[in-house]
Amino acid sequence: MLEFGVEYGYSTKAFLEISRWLGNTLSLHSWDVVDAIRFVDKKEFSFHKEDITGREEAEFDKYNPQLVFLDAHVYPMTKKIMQICIDRKIDFMCHDVSYQIGVVVAGERSKGFTTGFEKCYVQWELYIMSELFSKKLMEKDTTYYEDDRAKITILKDLYGLAVVEMK
Repeated sequence: MLEFGVEYGYSTKAFLEISRWLGNTLSLHSWDVVDAIRFVDKKEFSFHKEDITGREEAEFDKYNPQLVFLDAHVYPMTKKIMQICIDRKIDFMCHDVSYQIGVVVAGERSKGFTTGFEKCYVQWELYIMSELFSKKLMEKDTTYYEDDRAKITILKDLYGLAVVEMK
């Protein structure tokens, strides 16, 4: 499993705990540009403190993941990783996909922000999924979407979680 965006390690800990509860072994590689981890022991997974923008394909080739978790938010990298997952039919999950976050990001995007804004720390996940799959994902009541490539289930609570199952 590859995880992009660790911050304090909340999700990292959850992935490791779930794996233990299920009696599975999880090889987890996680990236962030800062090391603020405090909720999980770094001995339990592989932490990479680096920006992989422009090297996304190489990391996928190196680790050959079965599942990807996106919580890093940066537009170019997030879009590239989603596209790799779609092309290689790798299931992925995205955090921070609530309707409210999506509306804010789409509104800012519509004002004509440039690439500089796209590189900012903004929750782009829902917006990018709408670009790659369907604009319907940006609608408030859309919690499920399916096409010939994937099934997408979205929990649009305060922060939100999307699960994308590739076909």
